[in-house]
Amino acid sequence: MNVLQFLVGMLTMSFIVAISTYWATGSIWKATGGTVIALIVLQIGYFAYLLWAANRPGAEAAEDATPRALPGSAMELVSGSRAFFQPSEITWRRRNAAKTNR
Repeated sequence: MNVLQFLVGMLTMSFIVAISTYWATGSIWKATGGTVIALIVLQIGYFAYLLWAANRPGAEAAEDATPRALPGSAMELVSGSRAFFQPSEITWRRRNAAKTNR
């Protein structure tokens, strides 16, 4: 589960809890309180899931199989192992930019 899926699910769940609690009680304060409690329970569950996912059997094997960085990827830019643009890339970009401007 990535962060975007979690955030969409969390917002959807909190909206449904808020609406259903307000509909059941008719009180904004009870709906807000119920939604806050549901969000806290959700965060605790997500934290427990992350702990389980990091410590499950096979997690160490996944750490050892790190993917190689592609040439020009963000990892190489951060690590400084390669210049941002190689001279051949700059020439290629200028040549293609000149073609598109014609």
